[in-house]
Amino acid sequence: QRFGLFMGDKPAVFRDFQIPPLLLRVLFRRGGEWRGTLRPKSGVEGRPVTYSHYGKGPKPILERSVDASSSSFWVEAGTGIWASRNDAAGRLPFDVGMVLLNHGEKWGIRKWWVHDLRQPLDYWYDKGTGRVYLNCPTNPAVAFKSVELALTQHVVDQSGAQNVVYDGLTVRYTGAHGFGGAGGTANIVIRNCDICWIGGGVHSWHK
Repeated sequence: QRFGLFMGDKPAVFRDFQIPPLLLRVLFRRGGEWRGTLRPKSGVEGRPVTYSHYGKGPKPILERSVDASSSSFWVEAGTGIWASRNDAAGRLPFDVGMVLLNHGEKWGIRKWWVHDLRQPLDYWYDKGTGRVYLNCPTNPAVAFKSVELALTQHVVDQSGAQNVVYDGLTVRYTGAHGFGGAGGTANIVIRNCDICWIGGGVHSWHK
């Protein structure tokens, strides 16, 4: 495909994803999963850039969450309270809008202070340190097979994008918007996409 790019590997780091000139299609492999923020390239009127899929299987997944399913991600921070590690891996640069357990089987209840973590699955994001705290009787990665921390960043940040088509993608797990961005957008088509588990994050903090 002269004007197509096939995304077949996982994971892809969207912030480093440079789209070649003249590209008309970016196709994600069905059954694949990509984390980060996709910043699409604009097409021109009558020749949109299309983001879609190829192959067989479930729709490709684009998500803006941190996989916290490893027990080494968590440290005990008190009786029944677990916190993300106090290092580069555990300090999250953006607010955590949702804590999703076993892919939505259960979820965290947001609290605004650490002393409010009184019930199981209450959670708090400490914007000062970037760490997240969760009320859980045991290590969350032991209690659940999957722990996802949805960051408050758009999955698709289409600021300024024009003449773009999104077709047949799953967009999920973000504290912000599935398709977001500010200003300058025009002629955007979103079709056959599954959008789920989005929102809940703090976009700006008052001092």
